[in-house]
Amino acid sequence: MSLVQKITRNFPIAGIQSLTTIDFPGKIAGVLFTRGCPWRCRYCHNSSLRDSDGEDLLSQHDIEEFLRSHKEFLDGIVISGGEPTLHSSLPDFLAWIRDFGYSDVVLCSNSEYFLSISSWSQIGQYFTSPCIYPCFGQIEKT
Repeated sequence: MSLVQKITRNFPIAGIQSLTTIDFPGKIAGVLFTRGCPWRCRYCHNSSLRDSDGEDLLSQHDIEEFLRSHKEFLDGIVISGGEPTLHSSLPDFLAWIRDFGYSDVVLCSNSEYFLSISSWSQIGQYFTSPCIYPCFGQIEKT
């Protein structure tokens, strides 16, 4: 198994939104949705992605095809969820996105797992403006 296969296998993408003008202020972006979140927020707009296990995961090919085919008109990529920082392979996944020529990323996160990612300091080297938008509100943890 190649490194790229390991990265995409360990970073569960369950959905793609090919265009957003809302999730990355001032930019046109695509959104990749991860599976898995330990929170049970009443207002969650992606509650179907809470469970880590799901058979709806996208293949490496599908993700690569999206990143390649949209590069000419997207300014950046939003990683949402689920909870992206739940997955320890996040820094490797972000580096892989950078390899497609995307220089900007937004992480939509509840921020619980930031400190558990050992190579967090490396993320800044991959992107010109890494942004983190924490989720706030009435949070219930299970």
